[in-house]
Amino acid sequence: MKILAIDTATNHCSVALLLDDGECRQRQQEAPSGHSKLVIGMARELLGDAGLALADLDLLAVDIGPGSFTGLRVGIGVAQGLAYGAGLPAAGIVSLAALARDLPGVPVIAALDARMGQVYWGVYRDGEALIEPRVDDPTVLAMALEEISWEANPVAVGNGWSSYEYVMPRQVAGHAVERSGVLVPEAHQVALAAADAGKGGSPLQLGALYVRNRVAEKPSPV
Repeated sequence: MKILAIDTATNHCSVALLLDDGECRQRQQEAPSGHSKLVIGMARELLGDAGLALADLDLLAVDIGPGSFTGLRVGIGVAQGLAYGAGLPAAGIVSLAALARDLPGVPVIAALDARMGQVYWGVYRDGEALIEPRVDDPTVLAMALEEISWEANPVAVGNGWSSYEYVMPRQVAGHAVERSGVLVPEAHQVALAAADAGKGGSPLQLGALYVRNRVAEKPSPV
């Protein structure tokens, strides 16, 4: 399955190309602004190096957040334009799920810096969202995690853990939180998550996942 994937959810801009043989090539750059030009350039470079055109792809995937409001709008807009123009299906991948994908078999607490003293966070295991994305102060996150019955030590991923190093929990419900060092989602994770899903839909149905105004729900046991 040939997939072009875009991630602009943070200041780390990346584009990846997943090929039929499982090889995944990626271009990336730190980019506080100018995501749009970078994404188009990276996509052209990856496709050109592989000798492919957009029409040769099976799917276009994009990180839909939560993340930077401006970055998400740019990434989704570019993905919609490319997919629609080439007649390709498109898949939206949640940033926190992409972050957690590389850690199978363990509960993963993914947290991204949401600014304003808050983090976007969720809990995942083997691709399943055990707690859907939400946004909270680190102290609220810590209290919510204390209510969960953990079967194993959870692993922490995302720059929310480093941005709020001194207030994010080191233990939850008697289990040590192991830090992975993975800070932001990247396009290769988006591509692989889309391949796991195996299908997409109309690019016009893509939309950003904003969670700031979502009413928080009490998490269920993990």
